[in-house]
Amino acid sequence: KLNNDINFYGTISKGYKAGGTSLGNNTNEGDAAFAVPFEEETLWNYEAGIKGDFFDDRLRFNASVYHLDWSDLQLESFRFLTPGDLSSNFEQTINIDDAEADGIEMEFTALITENFTLSGGMGYQDTEITSNTTAEITGGFVVQLQGLEIPKAPQFTSSLVGEYRWFLDNSDIWLRLELIHRDGQYSDVEGLTNKQTRGPSPNSGIVRFVPDNEFPYLSPDYDIANLRAGWDMDNWSIGVYVQNLTDKEYYTGTQENFGISGIRLRPHPRVIGASISYRFE
Repeated sequence: KLNNDINFYGTISKGYKAGGTSLGNNTNEGDAAFAVPFEEETLWNYEAGIKGDFFDDRLRFNASVYHLDWSDLQLESFRFLTPGDLSSNFEQTINIDDAEADGIEMEFTALITENFTLSGGMGYQDTEITSNTTAEITGGFVVQLQGLEIPKAPQFTSSLVGEYRWFLDNSDIWLRLELIHRDGQYSDVEGLTNKQTRGPSPNSGIVRFVPDNEFPYLSPDYDIANLRAGWDMDNWSIGVYVQNLTDKEYYTGTQENFGISGIRLRPHPRVIGASISYRFE
């Protein structure tokens, strides 16, 4: 505690995810059952940060830096146990001996006027698979994961939210605009290693074309806006919203639906909705 308004903190914590067994159907073998065990995943988290209120409590600012250290990180690897036999599709959980991430996060809330509040945040992280690990994926490719980033870990994210409130006698009416940015990401091991699988596949000899932007194996960066409004009255709240205000076609991940015809991607549409709630005393 530096003073009544500013605090520093540090955290060291450990977590785990249980191990198990991946089961599949190998039609080339006399015994169709195919079982591969995977180990428990453990994670050490080291974090330090600051939490503070400034300018007579009109600005709240929090920031943290962290280091994550995984042992036996669990990732999914998809392939056909019998080449060309779609019934033998196999989602195997593999273990990455060592992986790590370093990052920083910041957030703020500012009371600009008595009616207008501005808030936002940003995060930056650098992830890496540090152990010498290989995996077999669709097409019979054996790919090297060392030195690559961790799937589903966008490097940069940010948000900015502005809210204006009209204070009435017994209720509040509010309007909120949200701006969100998210860097692209790889969704899985196959996407992460697409640069290693652009030649003929060992199983079928098929060569697949991947453009320079690596889509659909790397989802594009996206920026979206959401608009929300509401009326809060005693125990009642009524709200309306438009998510993806500009109806932008964007993807939170790729390879969302893998099938016989290949990869099918569904962009997120504009969503318009409303809600009503009652709070019991």
